[in-house]
Amino acid sequence: MPNKSHGMTRLADGRRNPTYMVWRTMKDRCLNPHSENFHRYGGRGIEVCRRWLTFANFLADMGEQPPGLVLDRRNNDGNYGKRNCRWVTRSVNSRNRVDNRLLTFAGETLSVADWAERTGIPHHTLRGRLTMGWPVERILTQPKRAHVRR
Repeated sequence: MPNKSHGMTRLADGRRNPTYMVWRTMKDRCLNPHSENFHRYGGRGIEVCRRWLTFANFLADMGEQPPGLVLDRRNNDGNYGKRNCRWVTRSVNSRNRVDNRLLTFAGETLSVADWAERTGIPHHTLRGRLTMGWPVERILTQPKRAHVRR
């Protein structure tokens, strides 16, 4: 039986190619109904473009995975393909999720994590205020209360 491998699944030292693993995981999430995360991807209509069904094409379009970066879709509701994908840090990727809470204040819409950075109010404090039903203006402008240790 002929070997069907394209020789790209492993690095020269025998370790699995990280870019190949990203590609394989991407396909699994979108195409395999038995995948743990299928409901977040293929189950909600996210597809892999036809060109990227072949690893060599994915690699040609995206290049090797840079160290410390992950595959991200610019439009989280869009498909996997060259125009919608990029390599980003985990921090950027985590802010581009369906379940992120976006807040609009003074004409600007940002995630809670971005507002935490902007205001200096911890992320968990902003989330708590949201849970308590505070209005957005108060959530983002009321300074964090100082705790007194006893």
